[in-house]
Amino acid sequence: MYLCTNKFCIMLDFIFKNAPEDVKKLVALIKKDIEGTAFEGKVYLVGGVIRDLLTGHTPNDINIVVEMINGGIVFGEWLCKRHKSFISTKNPIVERHIGRSTFVLGRDEDLKHTLITCEQTCKRHPDEDGLVASQLFGTLTEDSNRRDFTINALYYDISADRILDKTGTSIFDISHKLIRSSRKPMYPLMEDPIRIMRAIRIATDLDFNIDKDLWLAMVAKAYLVSTCDGYDIRYELNKMLISKKPSVAMQRMYGCGLIRMLLPDVFALGNEYESIVNKVSSLTHTLNVLDETFPYIENRLAALFHDVGKAVAKGPKQDAISAEGAMYDLIELGYGDEMAMKVGLIIKNHRFFSAYGSDVTPPLKKIKRFLSTCGKNYPAVLDLMNAENLSSEIEKKPTQVLKILKVIEEIESEKELEEELHMPINGNDIMEAFGLKKGPQVGYILSQCEKAFKKNKDITKDELMEVAKSAKKSLIK
Repeated sequence: MYLCTNKFCIMLDFIFKNAPEDVKKLVALIKKDIEGTAFEGKVYLVGGVIRDLLTGHTPNDINIVVEMINGGIVFGEWLCKRHKSFISTKNPIVERHIGRSTFVLGRDEDLKHTLITCEQTCKRHPDEDGLVASQLFGTLTEDSNRRDFTINALYYDISADRILDKTGTSIFDISHKLIRSSRKPMYPLMEDPIRIMRAIRIATDLDFNIDKDLWLAMVAKAYLVSTCDGYDIRYELNKMLISKKPSVAMQRMYGCGLIRMLLPDVFALGNEYESIVNKVSSLTHTLNVLDETFPYIENRLAALFHDVGKAVAKGPKQDAISAEGAMYDLIELGYGDEMAMKVGLIIKNHRFFSAYGSDVTPPLKKIKRFLSTCGKNYPAVLDLMNAENLSSEIEKKPTQVLKILKVIEEIESEKELEEELHMPINGNDIMEAFGLKKGPQVGYILSQCEKAFKKNKDITKDELMEVAKSAKKSLIK
């Protein structure tokens, strides 16, 4: 690491040492392409990609800013044409009113799946209505001031191979694991309230803390999230749920008031007790279950909603009510019928074997009924069942699901064997071919065919019919 005399400039020779190959290749490609052009010294990687590279995470998005009016579009089109990836109206996708282009360099094998977003540097939020690109254009410093958090306001100058910290605190905040607003926090949150959820999501993903002033502004402006687009809310919620420790994100959501507003049925669990003896709330239990499930969105949604019926009823009907409540809430949140029904099925059946103790293997007939009821969703049901068993305040059953899985493996092995032994002909074929009625003769001929099939699994139907003819002749003798 080298420090420049300019306090906003930090040379980082090693920044791309552990970067993904597509990022390395893209940077090298752009650096070479813009040398000696009007774009030289004007093109920067920005935001999450720099933050992730500095914290040792894999970047999810590649964002570029170009410090010239309409630079995001002009550069995007120029780069796509240069690499023969330009397709009119398709690549790049252009949003002219805010000076943004989105594209892939499809001709390059290493970059054809790397989505690149390219914007001009802006002095205002690019989603403001009634503004044209020339009105949005700003300097690099103005661009850094309109970004959400300081950790997302770092710029990598591709031509000069240097990091620019225009806020003066971005590097400090990353090194001290702190999420801070790039200006007075009320303003960026009012401009785009989804930033409240984004702050929680990023803090959870990176194991960062949230600055006190930003947190107080989040609490004060949490009600504005209800005005955000449903897609944005689901996107942030999903990212939180599939994180390594989703309970941390949910606790922050609860603390700033978002759980009460977005997930009222989950919020109500804070007033219910999982165990009177231990004084553990149902919400605490839910968060424990959430952490124990696999990071698939349907599994995590099922864990989050699995006990919402407890506020209405306890006992045999609780799971059915929880399933109904979860489906209703998910449809209201815009997840759609298919996801709602899948989550409902998981919740409804996750206590299918609750009557059996940890050391007792449920009967084969019961397990087969479970597989029939749950269909292809049975792994998700078992996942929630196991998470519930591990987190229960009443009776922990750490080995129950393992015993059930062992039986399921045996059932599936037998099923595979049956499918493997499925012959190209059956009793109906034999009866039709020889004019026989159902009886011992057909059974004998079929048994001879099975012997031939076991010896040669590749035997054809015509060859088996020859075996059947020989078997029929032996009956006549």
